[in-house]
Amino acid sequence: MDDVARRAGVSRQTVSRVLNERRLVTEKTLLKVQQAIQELDFRRNSAARSLVSRKTHQIGVISTNFSGFIYARNLEGIESGARESGYQTMITAAHRSDIGEPESSPMLLERHLDGILINYHGSSSDTFRILDEIPTDIPIVSTGYAPCGKRVKSITINNAHGARIAVSHLVDSGALRIGMITGPRRDNETLGRSGAYAAVLDERGIIFQTVSSPRATGASPEASSPPNVSWIQESASTPYSPRATAWPWAA
Repeated sequence: MDDVARRAGVSRQTVSRVLNERRLVTEKTLLKVQQAIQELDFRRNSAARSLVSRKTHQIGVISTNFSGFIYARNLEGIESGARESGYQTMITAAHRSDIGEPESSPMLLERHLDGILINYHGSSSDTFRILDEIPTDIPIVSTGYAPCGKRVKSITINNAHGARIAVSHLVDSGALRIGMITGPRRDNETLGRSGAYAAVLDERGIIFQTVSSPRATGASPEASSPPNVSWIQESASTPYSPRATAWPWAA
């Protein structure tokens, strides 16, 4: 940094401001320092920077799924957003419970990180054990996990509101027998959507029932529910490997 300051004819503090807080530097000074950095091929020492600032500029990402479309897009956005903000991401798979909840991730928990993001949508069966392994001074953000607090900031879509809009539109269009195919019933996303579905039908005076999974019976909802009765059915999927429901009547 001293070499850059001498080449640009400015103080070391000015070089530091250019690297960390550009808004405090004039355009003329910024260009001089940037030119000196380029000429000297200057690279910041991240280890030394961490010692001074006590920040690593690294975010740990714990993901329970890498192949699912939503999970993969989440990871893409996480990495892009972190990079734009001057952070690096360390992405790792977590040890999972039988229902898919992340239980531990030793690689990340052994490192000093500025924050941890959990890429998992959550379910009503979660135990939140992994939170006990993360130091209390590390911020935690999730894509739906622990929506009721647990010191986690959860960022997700409003599943209930979206489902309410969709079902209301169908009813307003004249539909009286409305089927709903969900993911695993314990998932937070499913709970929000199915709850709104049931609420709208109840408000409109439309009868509905829950029917068995096709994995158990092979039967169609139309065969197992009376005429003019709406139905809700869980799809043939798992928390990690969602796949389309294959029902004979759907052909």
